[in-house]
Amino acid sequence: EDGALPLDCIPSQQEQPNLSTDSSPFDVFNSITPYAANPSTITSMIVDFSEMEALEQSCLPDCEFVEICDNNEDDDADGLTDCDDPDLADACCCYTPPALDLGPDQRVCDGNPVLLTVDSAFTRVQWSTGDTTQLLSLSRSGQYSVTVTDRCDNIQVDTLNVILGLSVSTTDTVQICQGDTVSIFGQARTEPGDYEMSFPLDSGCDSVHTIRLEVRPSPSTSEMRTICAGDSILIFNQFRSQSGSYVDTFTTQTGCDSTHTVQLTVLSPIVTTENRTICAGDSSLIFGNYQRIPGNYSESYTSSVGCDSTHQITLIVLNPLVTRDTLPIQCANTSIELFGQTVSESGVYEEIYTGSNGCDSTHQVVVRFAEPIIGRDTLITCEGENVDIFGQLHSTPGDYSATFPAANGCDSTHITTLQLETMTATFSALPNCPETNPGFIVLVRMSGNGGPYSVSWNGRVFPDNNLQPVPPGDHVAIITSAYGCQYEVPFTVRDPQDWWWTLTQAPSCNDPKGGKITIVDHLAGWSYSFDGENYSSEPTISNLETGTYPVTLRYENGCTLRDTLVIPGPKFPVIKLPADRTIAPGESTRIVPLTEEDDQLTYFWTPDRYLNCKDCYKVLARPDKDTEFELVVTNEEGCQASDKMWILVKKPEPYFVPNVFSPNRDGLNDYFTLFAGEEVREIVELSVFDRWGEQVFRTEHIPPNVEKKGWDGRFREQLMPQGAYAYFMRVELADGSIKMVKGSVNLLR
Repeated sequence: EDGALPLDCIPSQQEQPNLSTDSSPFDVFNSITPYAANPSTITSMIVDFSEMEALEQSCLPDCEFVEICDNNEDDDADGLTDCDDPDLADACCCYTPPALDLGPDQRVCDGNPVLLTVDSAFTRVQWSTGDTTQLLSLSRSGQYSVTVTDRCDNIQVDTLNVILGLSVSTTDTVQICQGDTVSIFGQARTEPGDYEMSFPLDSGCDSVHTIRLEVRPSPSTSEMRTICAGDSILIFNQFRSQSGSYVDTFTTQTGCDSTHTVQLTVLSPIVTTENRTICAGDSSLIFGNYQRIPGNYSESYTSSVGCDSTHQITLIVLNPLVTRDTLPIQCANTSIELFGQTVSESGVYEEIYTGSNGCDSTHQVVVRFAEPIIGRDTLITCEGENVDIFGQLHSTPGDYSATFPAANGCDSTHITTLQLETMTATFSALPNCPETNPGFIVLVRMSGNGGPYSVSWNGRVFPDNNLQPVPPGDHVAIITSAYGCQYEVPFTVRDPQDWWWTLTQAPSCNDPKGGKITIVDHLAGWSYSFDGENYSSEPTISNLETGTYPVTLRYENGCTLRDTLVIPGPKFPVIKLPADRTIAPGESTRIVPLTEEDDQLTYFWTPDRYLNCKDCYKVLARPDKDTEFELVVTNEEGCQASDKMWILVKKPEPYFVPNVFSPNRDGLNDYFTLFAGEEVREIVELSVFDRWGEQVFRTEHIPPNVEKKGWDGRFREQLMPQGAYAYFMRVELADGSIKMVKGSVNLLR
């Protein structure tokens, strides 16, 4: 039902191999549901009849009826009609043969055959070439046909024209050097080989162009070089001192590059190290020298490879071990016992022991004594009065003290200073107008430790301390201090000279108009004039040059007084150098001025090329020729003074006498004698004495410069001991004069 085959139409397994029909349409069916030995277990299945159209009689031999094609009836009563029923009596009734089509005419190019094919559904194929295969390869032009027959014996014929075309092939060769690049058909090429590209022709075939790329080799050579650190080697016309590969390129006969590589190896110096440890203050013998300063010491040797080998010794100086204790603060004016000593002052005290590292270990103790707790006050009293100080009466000036316990347990001292009141008074007299009052105005100024002060004169108190009018003569003023002390101070009024002004600044060399005066005790309404017309009341007069100035003084009441100001000139410094002196060649001499050093002066020496300092008070001079030195001194006012002196340099002696020789017969400095040029004619006498004054050698009339004529360090055929020996020579110069030469020479062994 529903298009399912009846069970009696399915052949059994025993009958299946006997079927002569094509079973391929049933392969799918069979693969889905294989034939079963017991068909009774199968109820129904769905089958696509298109897969069964090749089956001529699916029910044979068991079916009673078969289906007849194109009668629109279900002849076998299986529910299927005509071509829908696979049980057709004529299998080809409903068969649609495949179409034969070789396609359009084709063009064949040289070397490229044309492939013709027909559908595999045709059961028989016959080509005009006699071939019977489904696929035919043609490489010649002509007309070709094929006749095909299908399984229902339907015959079809098709024809095809094959046209022969010509292909063009060209070749070219390109050569490059190894490592170079060439563009072939638009692509960069570096490898050798054949590269092709096709181009279409009008004939429809391709033109193939082949380029053969040949790569010429670029030879490379290399070598190894070795040098020591610090050395260099010439590589490719350059000196090299660093390890590395150095490459240079040359051109071969083929025009390609030839590369030569030099691999340079710089051998590192062989360095050995050693650490040494010493205590501070000790020393260690390192490479023949005793060293006590920490640091690195090295010595170089030649290694087996011919390079330097360095041995480095690191010297470590152990710092002394220091421990420290701090004691509590001690009271002032006490003492403690420390390291067996009595200590009464603040400080750091130490004792030295031997530490665990074998070096000195220092133990320090910090001792601090408290500052005395002192309170102070001052009492001022009049002369002859008594003052109560700490419960006692005192009249003598001085310090009086008492001790009290302080909060820290130490003593606290209070000091009271008893001072007598002191007072100093100065008097300045200014005249009143002579025509109105012949008296003077006396200005009283007090200083001391009892101020403020009040002044009375002639029974009258003057609040402004200006007494007037006071006639010329001797007078007494009463001065009373703030403490009630009274002083009777005599003063005299007379015609003064410079009594109303004081010089505060004199003109200097830097500022010739720098003179300045200050009016003493300037009174209100009082003015002065240098020309008698223009008056000023400024207390300071500036811009004064050296000279004499007439001045008119005018008071508020119109009284005038004429005086003269004398402004002194600037003060010039004084400098004096020593007398000229003579020195030997190469000798230095100290120049100290004869005048005392003044911090207010600046010093400048010329020329300074032979001096150790050009702006010092005293200098060290070492001229190599006669030189005149000048010292210029300048004071704060810019005033200068100078002095000169000559230092003459003696001409060098025309001979040389060594101060040491070593008669060890090594050919160097084995003899002691005098050496000279043509200025010396001969050595008239040469005598040598030991430290006790005994003559150990003497010779006469020998030429200079002949060592073997001199002393060989022996006395009575015995080599003298090492030490200093005195010598005496009489030398005849070229001009016939005799010069005495003496000194000492050291004999070394």
